[in-house]
Amino acid sequence: MTEDQGFELAAQMRAANVGWLAISRMTGLSVDVLRYRLDATFAERRRAHSRAKHLALRQERAGPIVHAQRDIRPQDAALALAKVQPDTRSLMAKFFGDPLPGRSALDRKRRADFSPQSTLLHRAGTRWLMKR
Repeated sequence: MTEDQGFELAAQMRAANVGWLAISRMTGLSVDVLRYRLDATFAERRRAHSRAKHLALRQERAGPIVHAQRDIRPQDAALALAKVQPDTRSLMAKFFGDPLPGRSALDRKRRADFSPQSTLLHRAGTRWLMKR
């Protein structure tokens, strides 16, 4: 049986109200191939179902879309910007991502080393070591 003969037989069987699975077994063609070929609306219904399923999965993965609305008063924005230190880095320092002066880990460490508490602790620790 050629493919065209299989489709003719499938069309006759479908007209006689035979199920798709039985037609598939008789003709040796898959159910989807038969339905795409014989049912004119099947392809569009299948695409619509696939689109709806894909959209539902995308929304499930992304979660609900929440549009946060923040009302920032101009006075608050100006106050926040006034606290920001001016950028005194060179173009090269900006390009390479160097931190602002006083904001690096090394600067923080130096500040901690010379704080009154750390020097007292350091001195107390050295005295303790000398006594042993």
